[in-house]
Amino acid sequence: MFIQTAEYYALEIALQQAYENNEFYLVYQPKFEIKSQNIIGFEALLRWNNFRFSHLVPEDYIPILEKKNLINKVGDFVLKTSLEAIKHWQDLTGKELHVAVNISPYQMKDPTFSRSIEKLLETYQLDGRCLEIELTEQTLIEPSLMLDQALANLRKIGVGIALDDFGTCYSSLQYLANYPITSIKVDKSFVSGINNNNFNEIKVVLVNTIVSLGSSLNLMVTAEGIELEEKIKHLLNIN
Repeated sequence: MFIQTAEYYALEIALQQAYENNEFYLVYQPKFEIKSQNIIGFEALLRWNNFRFSHLVPEDYIPILEKKNLINKVGDFVLKTSLEAIKHWQDLTGKELHVAVNISPYQMKDPTFSRSIEKLLETYQLDGRCLEIELTEQTLIEPSLMLDQALANLRKIGVGIALDDFGTCYSSLQYLANYPITSIKVDKSFVSGINNNNFNEIKVVLVNTIVSLGSSLNLMVTAEGIELEEKIKHLLNIN
């Protein structure tokens, strides 16, 4: 127990120093439009370059960043860096690409959040449609006037709003009705069921239902964890 406690405090201290030491960086996961097989954008993923804690994934240290009130600084870094990258790639390719960024509930509680995004878009001379913010149920579970206003402001300038981990939460359909959601992300735990070696009929039905629902509501649907050709073929056959 002592070793675990000491390790946790060492992790806290390391994270407090990580921002000042420029140890955070981004990697970009491509987003494909499966019918055309073209890259239409990217998802920005936070990574931490620290030798001692290199084995950790964001799910391990994001809660600590939130606890220590560091998440807004790191979140600003993610937004700035990802928008700078997408501007570079747009200029390089001449294509209208977009970048998706995960947003913490703590960031959404900042009354200046939507305005700071607007300023970044102006700085990099980007259309709001170039950015999509990804929110989880934890962000939307407590309705507030500030949240409603922030999302309305972001939609007004064209920023997309994605509901992450769709299908794994309790009230996802309610969020689709109450918030200006433009995209839903099918959790990879469902997509993993589309596999000839480990076929899960219930998961396949759920994926079919989510994709059909998104289509009916005119929402973009992103399926995470597609790594096999058979999964692409299956999703292409969904009406």
